[in-house]
Amino acid sequence: MTEYRLTFSNDIYPDTVTIFKNQLCNILALNDVENLIVLFSSDGGSTDQSVALYTFIQSINFPIHMHAIGHIGSVAIPVFLSADKRTADPKARFFFHEYHWTFDGQQTLNRINESVQRLRNDIDVAQEIIREKTEVSDDVIMAIDGNRPPALLQSTEALEVGIINDILNLEKVGSNGSKVQNWSA
Repeated sequence: MTEYRLTFSNDIYPDTVTIFKNQLCNILALNDVENLIVLFSSDGGSTDQSVALYTFIQSINFPIHMHAIGHIGSVAIPVFLSADKRTADPKARFFFHEYHWTFDGQQTLNRINESVQRLRNDIDVAQEIIREKTEVSDDVIMAIDGNRPPALLQSTEALEVGIINDILNLEKVGSNGSKVQNWSA
């Protein structure tokens, strides 16, 4: 049996999410998967894609282990929280700040109102996920909707509030001495 490690160090946008999901499915289709660890780092990205990727990972019928390898920010936090097991490198950090929306080209009043509704809903969903999965204080969670200043939590602080279950450096060999296969997305 083999421990697979899939590295995702990217922003969360449709093209990167598609590659990530395809790589997850490719690994899980193999016959020798004992463990799957996602080495995860992301500044954030699309609020829409974050919610969709969270739901996708939650629906996978295999225990996913997310390991924070650097900066986890913004909409990447709910994605990170989708895993069954969550760990972090001692130097990893988690950044909460106000979500934003990017417009392309000219906009109508109706399209702006639609975007406000979608962004508000994505913020609500992200806050709900964080509240369900962690013990992060409302002072930190409310940074997402701009009602509090940004907050940066180091690994030790993330452990205290349940964002992660452990702080560790991954070994070069897999669990129980199994071999490791490294993939990237």
